[in-house]
Amino acid sequence: MNPRSFSVLPALTLAVTVAFTAHAPATEIRVDHTGGGDYLTIQEGVDAASEADTVWVAEGTYTGDLNRDVDFGDKNLVVRSELGTNLTTIDCQDLGRAFYLSGGQDGTTIIRGFTVMNGSSASGGAVYLFNSSATIVNCRFLYCTATAGSGFGGAVFCQGDSSPSITNSQFVENDATYGGALGTKAGGSAALDGVAFIDNIAYERGGGWYCEQPSSRATISNCSFIRNVVMYGVGGGAYLYEAPGTITNSTFSENSGSQVGGIFCYSSSPVISNTIVAFSGVGKGIGCGGGGDPTITHCAIYGNEAGDDLCGSPGENIFVDPRFCDMGDNNLTLCANSVCLPENNAWNEQVGDHGEGCVACDSPVEATTWGAIKGLYR
Repeated sequence: MNPRSFSVLPALTLAVTVAFTAHAPATEIRVDHTGGGDYLTIQEGVDAASEADTVWVAEGTYTGDLNRDVDFGDKNLVVRSELGTNLTTIDCQDLGRAFYLSGGQDGTTIIRGFTVMNGSSASGGAVYLFNSSATIVNCRFLYCTATAGSGFGGAVFCQGDSSPSITNSQFVENDATYGGALGTKAGGSAALDGVAFIDNIAYERGGGWYCEQPSSRATISNCSFIRNVVMYGVGGGAYLYEAPGTITNSTFSENSGSQVGGIFCYSSSPVISNTIVAFSGVGKGIGCGGGGDPTITHCAIYGNEAGDDLCGSPGENIFVDPRFCDMGDNNLTLCANSVCLPENNAWNEQVGDHGEGCVACDSPVEATTWGAIKGLYR
């Protein structure tokens, strides 16, 4: 499988190169698979670290037993690459996951700047947080799988008292039964900011994210959900099950699911605002079940295969083409004449997670679905 183009997805910031001496401080440990550091493998570096230490990982591709299923024990650590996502890869080779945290870690535990690929485990093919939290920054998760018949989170699974924070990261072509990319079944809060979900697959619920958090809040902001699919269920982009929270300034485009392609709210009452839900290949844009009652306001709903009508408690919304610059290249920036730009709508607010990216344009796709046709007359 070849990665797709990510021309306008959130930039993956490179870590600052740090010079190390032969007598590095005790609080910093360097891993280099070529032999130029303190240890050859990530697990060895983590084992040698103490609470609040930083483990720096040199560029390269890390494989093998001590570079997968890396267990932090009961320590809060920072594990980060030196040169960033594009130059530092953990290849699990379909033999396990990259990281396992179950020692009660909190948000001071940071995983930063890795591409994790070919992860495979019953749930959480790349990262599993159990009664633990972590801050995941500038990471890319590719081709990871939750193998169990009822597996959660093809790439990342959070269970129990976990409050993950995921920022400026990408989930691409991962799969699971629940939550093709990300599954949260937790009592803590989950926060996503600047995350892109692309071409992930779930078989039952939540092609991008399956979120089941009855006692906490789920927060999605500045995120993109593109062409995620749920094969036999609903919520191609996201499935919220008893999960209050917010979805703001995000874009759902070309997601697919039986009846509901974009966002499905089951017994959930999130606030969805300033968000684009458009061009669902199968299903309507937003759907409800089990008494779900989302508040939907200042959103752009358009061109969804099964219709653009809204459930829950809709406020003032727009039902016209958002005018993406180039959907075919994952470019969801907006044409200069898009109504989703603050200068072009009555609210003076940004709708969706991208601003202006090209000159004025016509609709980039033919308005052939029933939802699109109805949208022309709202």
